[in-house]
Formats: sequence, structure tokens, C-alpha cells
Amino acid sequence: MADDENNNAPLVHAVAVSDIEDNRMLAQTSFRSDSSWGSKKKSGFVELMRKPIKIKCNHISYGCLILTFILFVGVFVLVKTVFPELEPETVSTDITSTTEPEPFVVENQTMTTTTTTIQPSSSPLPSPSPSPSSSTQQIQELLLYSTSYKQVSEGTCESNEMLSIYDRDACIEAANSLEYQIEWGPHGGYEDVVDGCSIRFGAHLFLNSQEGTCNTDVNVGLWTYTGCQCTEGMPCFCAEEKPVKILYQHIPNTYCKYYEQGGSDKDCASGDSFVDVWEKCLKDGSDKCMGVMWNSCEGPTSDTSVNGAWSLMTAGQDVGDANNPTDTCGGKNQALGHWDVFIVV
Repeated sequence: MADDENNNAPLVHAVAVSDIEDNRMLAQTSFRSDSSWGSKKKSGFVELMRKPIKIKCNHISYGCLILTFILFVGVFVLVKTVFPELEPETVSTDITSTTEPEPFVVENQTMTTTTTTIQPSSSPLPSPSPSPSSSTQQIQELLLYSTSYKQVSEGTCESNEMLSIYDRDACIEAANSLEYQIEWGPHGGYEDVVDGCSIRFGAHLFLNSQEGTCNTDVNVGLWTYTGCQCTEGMPCFCAEEKPVKILYQHIPNTYCKYYEQGGSDKDCASGDSFVDVWEKCLKDGSDKCMGVMWNSCEGPTSDTSVNGAWSLMTAGQDVGDANNPTDTCGGKNQALGHWDVFIVV
């Protein structure tokens, strides 16, 4: 058996060598016979050369794969170990993070950075806050009656769609407004004189202050008889009232310069009504009066439903408010919670 194996070995070698020699000769012959390099893909040389290459690759393919894998892993570990800074950082895009940053120190001073959290909100934006003065200033409306005076020489005041005057001060005011120079009166209680305010001789002022004083049956036929009517010789002074709407601004707890006052802040019942005071201001005109200072004594100083102490404010002032005094208005430090201001707007 040993001899057979020894005898066979040279034979295998000879066959292999013989095959290789034949292949080389065929390859040379095929190479020379091809005129184009592209035709090598179809030539016998390529086909013959594939066989030894295929044999060798079959013997070492698994080893190549294993060696390649080991090299790849080694290179990857080396890169991770030597160049850790090449690893990409993860950047967070969540702007709602609530992580508190650590403080840092610069020249012994501790400073802390601040992270702003932005979150969408479905609620509406808050309304702007009012200024300190606007929160205490209120616009209100007051209906007054503007009174003017006229002279009537026929009928009565009422028949001429006006009002008879029964107040002494109003009677004098009417005469003055109509530019009469009064030398006598006003006097009243005369049954042969028309009711209300009237004038005789251009200087004698009469005032029958009670309606019904005049009697049509008295002194009939005498030159003084008027039949309780207004006449050319004894005309009547009548009042004409027209409604006037005033817008005024209420500024609590302040006190300003004034030119006239009435009532007492200790006994407001001795004062006048809010409407009467405003009518005084209205008669004086905007060049003189810009508003009313008011104190009702009991309860809120802004209570205008009762009589109160009052002052008529000098026109042209810068009022301010309780917390913002001016040169002529002392604010809360001067009003002391007793006075409110009402000015025309």
C-alpha cells in the first residue's frame, strides 16, 4: 500500500503540472489570436485564469472575511478611544426645558444664566392696566337748566311760554340782566300788581312772591289797574329755562383754588343743592368757573343727592388728582378725604 501511495503522488503532480503547461500554451495562443482587448472577456485566457484564482479564493475566502471583520472592529475601537471628541453631540430642540443652569463665577461674583421657557397660550392678552389717575376719574352727566330773562308787555309769563319769577334774588338779577337801574324795591303784597316780578317807571321793582296775590276786582278803573296782566306801563320780567346737558369729570379726594364758596363742611344742610351750585357755575361762564368742589358732610363726599358745602373753582387750573397734586390743587394731602372735585369736560 505504501508503494502504491508513493507511486500515485508523482502522477498527480505530473497531471497538475501537465494541465498547467497546457493551459498556459492555450492562453498564449488565444491572446495572440485576439486583436481587441475587449475580446479578452471571451478568450480562453480569462477562462483558464479563473480556475486557479477560484481555487485559491475558495481556500481563503472565510479567512479573508474573518480577518477583515477583526480589522474593522479594531479600527472602530481605536477611533472611539483616541478621538472621543469626534462623536457628534446631541442637540436638544426642546425650548420648554425646565432644567436649571448651574451658576458660574466671574471675579468672585456669582452669576446665573436664565433659561426662558416659551409655551403657546390660547388665552387672550391681558388688557392694559389703567393709569393711576384714570382709575379714579369718572365721566358723568348732569342735566341743568340755563336760565335767561326776558321782558313781557302783554299777557303773562306763562301765556308767553315762560316762567313767572317769585324769588327776590332772581327778580333783582333779571332787572340787572335787562340793564335796568333799580331805585326802589323790590316790594310786594299789592293786589293791583301782577303776580311775580314787574317794574314801574323804569326804576321801581315789584315782587308779588305769592301766586294769587293779584286780584282783578281791585282798583278797577284806576291808572294803576292792569287786570293782573303784563302791560306796556308795567312790564313783567320772566324767566326762560332751557335744558343744558353738562359732562363733568369726578376726581375724588382733591382740593383746588376757588373764588366763591357756600355752606359749611360741618353743617352741609346749610349749603345748597348740587344742581343749584352747578347753575351758579354755569351762569358765571367758563371763563370764570371751571367746576365745583363738593362736600356732603355725611357719607361719601361724592353724594350729590343732598345739600352740601361747595366752592366754585377758578378757571384755568391744572387739577391733577389725589396722588398727583399741582401748583393750585393739593391732592389728598389737602383734601383729607373731605372734598371731591367736579370739572367740566
